[in-house]
Amino acid sequence: MVRVPRYKHDCDACVYLGEYAPPRCQERYKVAELDLYFCPGDNATVIARYGSEGGDYSSGLVFAMNALKRGEYDQPLYEAFCRAQQLGLDVLNNVTVEYAFGR
Repeated sequence: MVRVPRYKHDCDACVYLGEYAPPRCQERYKVAELDLYFCPGDNATVIARYGSEGGDYSSGLVFAMNALKRGEYDQPLYEAFCRAQQLGLDVLNNVTVEYAFGR
């Protein structure tokens, strides 16, 4: 397991959660593994980075919650959400049920 990020990430506030190789990762992201992060603060979010360029990532707690709702437990943002929760990070800071589940 890689203990340091594989890809460059430009936010010093983010917490690195490790790498993740979901099913179909190569097909979807064109890489073998992703770097997962949690970004704290008022607009806390989870991030799955698949490259070092500025836009080489996907992010959003709403996508993690939608994956949970659909039972897509191998979705990278859901995995980042779970890892952040396991570390005791304030993942749901200022997130309402309506925002998280689109009610």
